[in-house]
Amino acid sequence: MKSKTLLTIALCAASSCCCTAQTGAEQHKKLIAKTYNSGFALGHDTYNAISTASDGTIYYVLSAEPYNVAAQMFSFDPAAKKISHVGDLSKASGEKGLKVVSQGKSHVRFVESNGKLYFATHLGYYSTISGREEMGVPPAGYGRYPGGHLLSYEIASGKFESLAVAPRGEGIIAMNMDTVRGRIYFLTWPTGTFYRFDLATHDLKDLGSFFKQGEAGTGPNYRTICRAIGIDPRDGSAYFTTGDGAIHRYRYEQDAVETIAGDNMKKDYFGVYDFTVPGNMAYNWRQLIWNPADNKFYGVHGNSGYRSASIRLQKGLRFWTVLPQNLPNAAECLTSSATDTWDLPSGPMGVLCII
Repeated sequence: MKSKTLLTIALCAASSCCCTAQTGAEQHKKLIAKTYNSGFALGHDTYNAISTASDGTIYYVLSAEPYNVAAQMFSFDPAAKKISHVGDLSKASGEKGLKVVSQGKSHVRFVESNGKLYFATHLGYYSTISGREEMGVPPAGYGRYPGGHLLSYEIASGKFESLAVAPRGEGIIAMNMDTVRGRIYFLTWPTGTFYRFDLATHDLKDLGSFFKQGEAGTGPNYRTICRAIGIDPRDGSAYFTTGDGAIHRYRYEQDAVETIAGDNMKKDYFGVYDFTVPGNMAYNWRQLIWNPADNKFYGVHGNSGYRSASIRLQKGLRFWTVLPQNLPNAAECLTSSATDTWDLPSGPMGVLCII
């Protein structure tokens, strides 16, 4: 268990996992990392829940599997090389002591706006049936999972606020925020329902499910839920995919979702997937980030060797993949196993690091 509580800080300067132009001499430099113990013995993965705030502090969440142990949020000060405990996610959600299944995960990146970090919680207690995860049934005396929360954390005061709860007791598997217009978008688990939350009015709108019965379905009604929502800050559009390769767009001016015509994620070079069975991300992108320098999204497809893709949203949607032979230092960038791609954070000088 001890190894699961460690925060690994990677000093990325022309390292083998960072895709950027390198000289012949730089290609042989190593990725140097140091571990710091968070002191949470039951902690495990962070999934996407690790981000750097504007002051340089790194915030992250360690998940927990037991029904009665919540995920814990920490901060790391790179200058002082010190980890601080920030909060218990069940307590932050106002559920500590209620004897319900804990807020065992955060599955999303933090988004900073006006001195606050916005993020969401998810469940960490499951039962696995026929290779498919289902919500765990708690023992007598405990209630079922009450639903994921949209949370804010005020950096200066250290105060949490619960903004909304996912309906029907579902977790929140993907979330992003349009900081220009003050809107948060999220996908729930297991049904894959897409929601829009307005920060000013606290209006929560159900925009429907685009995943059949989501990860609660079986056979033709099963669809893996997308783990990343991309926001185009120019017009407020929000994008996500479905396992069959379709790309969906929330249109801010219409407050509605449409399916993009003319292109999709179903590419031969990604491989062939049966999107009606669990165990893979099918044709979903795994992570997506916006680059304002060239008005493109950059993303990863988590189940193939093709890790980098770009989408330009200009005069209609154009999707293409940056093939391995076209990537600087591509042989080193694409060597990790297909299931290891969790996140695509941006580093210094425009470097994209595959995790």
